[in-house]
Amino acid sequence: MDFRMLQENATVEKYQAVKDRYQQILSSIDTISKYTLKERSTENFGYCPGVTEGKESFKGRYIFPNLIVGSQIMFRCAYGKSSFSRSCYLGANGPVWSPLDLKKCDAKSATTQSLLELNQTLAKCGVGKDCRLTAFNTSEQLDRDIASANNLTTEEDINLVTEILGNIVNQANQQNQTNEDMKKIMNNTVSVVEKILEASDNIKITDQETSRQNSQSMLQSFEKLAEKTSKGLKPNESTSFESQNIAVVTSNPSSDLDLEVSSFDSTENSGEIRIQQSQTTTTGNVSDPSLQEAFLGSVKVPREVLQESVGCQDGFYSYLIKNAGFLFQPELSNFELKGNVLGASCGSQKIENLRRPVVLKFPRQPVVAVISEDEKEEEIPLNQCGYWDTLTGSWSTRGVSTSLTNDQSIVECSTDHLTNFAMLLDVSQTGSNPLALQIITWIGCGISLAGLLLTIVSFAIFRKVRRKLVPKLLICLSTSLAMTLIIFLAAAEKTEPRYLCQTTAGLIQYFLLSMFCWSSVEAFHLYYSFVKIFATGSDSRFFRKALLFAYGSPAVIVAVTASLRPENYGNDKFCVVNGLPFFLSMLLPICLILSANMVVLVLVVRAITKSGTMAANKNKQDGNEAMKKAKIAFACSVLLGLTYIFGVLAVGALTSFFQWLFCIFNSLQGFFIFFFYTFNNQELKTEWMDFLNIQKKQNIGSSTGAPTIPMRSKISTATLDGR
Repeated sequence: MDFRMLQENATVEKYQAVKDRYQQILSSIDTISKYTLKERSTENFGYCPGVTEGKESFKGRYIFPNLIVGSQIMFRCAYGKSSFSRSCYLGANGPVWSPLDLKKCDAKSATTQSLLELNQTLAKCGVGKDCRLTAFNTSEQLDRDIASANNLTTEEDINLVTEILGNIVNQANQQNQTNEDMKKIMNNTVSVVEKILEASDNIKITDQETSRQNSQSMLQSFEKLAEKTSKGLKPNESTSFESQNIAVVTSNPSSDLDLEVSSFDSTENSGEIRIQQSQTTTTGNVSDPSLQEAFLGSVKVPREVLQESVGCQDGFYSYLIKNAGFLFQPELSNFELKGNVLGASCGSQKIENLRRPVVLKFPRQPVVAVISEDEKEEEIPLNQCGYWDTLTGSWSTRGVSTSLTNDQSIVECSTDHLTNFAMLLDVSQTGSNPLALQIITWIGCGISLAGLLLTIVSFAIFRKVRRKLVPKLLICLSTSLAMTLIIFLAAAEKTEPRYLCQTTAGLIQYFLLSMFCWSSVEAFHLYYSFVKIFATGSDSRFFRKALLFAYGSPAVIVAVTASLRPENYGNDKFCVVNGLPFFLSMLLPICLILSANMVVLVLVVRAITKSGTMAANKNKQDGNEAMKKAKIAFACSVLLGLTYIFGVLAVGALTSFFQWLFCIFNSLQGFFIFFFYTFNNQELKTEWMDFLNIQKKQNIGSSTGAPTIPMRSKISTATLDGR
C-alpha cells in the first residue's frame, strides 16, 4: 500500500483529495500484517499560509503561495540566473515556513553585489590568517567597489560596509602593517566614510536600532584605524587625511609643548587640518578674514596630556567631521547636532580630570526663530558645547563649560577630558536659567519654605486644631511641597557624583507628584464639602486611604520610571527628570490632576456663589460677599496647585512670559498657603495668643472677613470654619 500521499509541489486541491483518501483508509483498515495503524487526526495536516518577503532593492521581493506541510517550492532569483527553494514543515505550534535563504541570489545593485563578494571572501579565507587579502588590499578594494556615493542605495550597503570596516581593523591588528601601509589604509577609510556620509541622507532607513549600531561600529573602526596609524609615526611626525567632510591628523607630538589642531575649509572643496606646537598658542586665532570664513573648529591640548605618565606615548590623533549626523545617532536626546564634530584622542587612553582644561572652539551657529506677532526673525543664542558619551550613545554636556568670545563669533568650550565634541542645540527642555529668574526663585522659595514650616508647626502643635481632617490634609500637602523646595534648593544643581544627582532627581519627582496627589485629595474633599455636601465616611478611614494614594502612587511611578530609564534622571545642569520620562511620568499626571482640580474649583466657586446669594437675599447684608468669594476662589486655586498651569503654558512665543509668572507665583505658593490658611485662621490665632499669653484685644467671635479652613458639613455663609 502506498502511503506516500504528500507529494512535492502539491496544490491545495490535491491535498484535499489526499486527505479524503487517507480518511477512507483509516475507516476501513485497523491493522495490516505486522503493522499497527495508530489513529491520526486529519487536523495535523495543514499548510503554510502565503507570505510576501524580501526587498525589491536588495535581492528581490517574492510572493510565496499556500504550501502543504512537507512540501517544497522552487523560485528563480529575481536577479541573476540562480534559483532557491523553500519548504513548509510542521513545527511545535503548527505549519512553519523554513527561513528565507537568498545566498545564491545576486543583488540588484552591482555595488551591493561587489560588497557581498568581498565580505564572503573575507569570511571564507579567515580574517588575517593565510588570506590573500591584506588590510590594505581590503580597504583599497572596498573604496574601489563603492566608487561613488551614488552607488550606495540601500540599508544593506551600509551594513556590509560596516562589517567590512570591522574586518579591516581586525586584519590591521593581526597582520604586520608598515607605517606606509597604515597611512594608505587610513586614506582609503576616510574616502569610504566620506561616501557613507554623502549617501546617508538619501538612503531610506527602516530599522533605526540597526542603523544606530552600524553608526557606532563604523565610528569605532574609524577611530581604531586612526589610533593605529598614529602609533607607527616617528617622533614629531604628523600626517593628515582630508576629504570634503572629513579631516584627520595623526601625530606623534613632543610632550614638552602644548598641542593645537585647527581645521579649515579649503578652496579645493575639502577639509584642511593644521597642527602646530608652541609654548603658548591661541586656539582658534582666526583674525585673518580669509581664514575666519573657512574656520571649522580647533582644539588646544595641554602638554600634560602628551606626557608619558598620562599614557600618551603611543601617538595622538584628531579629526573634524562635517555633516556627521549618521555617525552620531542618539537613541533619545534633547539636543540637535548643530555644526561639526571635533574628536581628539591620545591613543587608547582615557584622558580625564586634567589640571589644565582642553579648550575647543567652533564657529557660532545662529539659531533663528520666527516670532508670530510681527513675523520678525530673531537670533536665539542656544549654542552649547557637548561631547559624545560612548557608554550611553548620546550627547552630553556634563563637565563642559560654554562661552562666547568677545566678538560673539566663536563658541569656546572648556573641559577636563578628551572625547568627541560638537556644537549642540537644545531643542526641547532648554535648561535656560537666567540670573533674574534664579534670584526670584531663591527669594520666593525661601519665603515659601518659611511659610510652609510655620503652617506645619502651627497645625502640628495645637491638638485641638490638628485632630480635624482638613488640617491633616493641609499638613501633608505642605510637607510634600516643603520637601520639594528643600531638596531643590539644596541639591538640584549638584550634578556630581552622578548617582547622587539621580537620587536627587528621583526625590524631587516623588515629592512633587506627592504634592499634586495631595492637591487632588484636597479637591476630592472640597467637592464633597461644597458641591455634594455628603459625608465621605469615617475621617480616619478617609485619611488612611489618602495616605496610601498620595504617598504610594508617586513611589510606584518613580520606581518604574527610574528602573526603565535611569539615564534620564539628572542632566549636566540640573538634577531633574528629563527626556521622555519627564513627559510621561511627570507632565502627564500633573496635567491630569490640574485638569480635575480646575473642574473642582469651578464647581466649588459656583456652589459658594449660590450659597452666598441665598444668604444675601435672606439677610440683606452682602457688603463684603464679593471680596470673600474672590479670596476663597484664589485660596482654593493656590491650594490645588493651579499656578502650575503657567508652567505647562510656557511654550512657544510666550515662553518667557509664562516662565516669569510660573516662577513668581509658584515660588511663593507656600507663602500663599500660610497667609490664607494659617495667618487668617481665627482659631489658630486664638491658640497662638493663648500659647504666648497675649491679651486678646478683640472679641474672639469677630471675623476678619478672610476664609479659614473649609469644613465638610453644611454651608450657611461664605465665611468658613474648621470642623
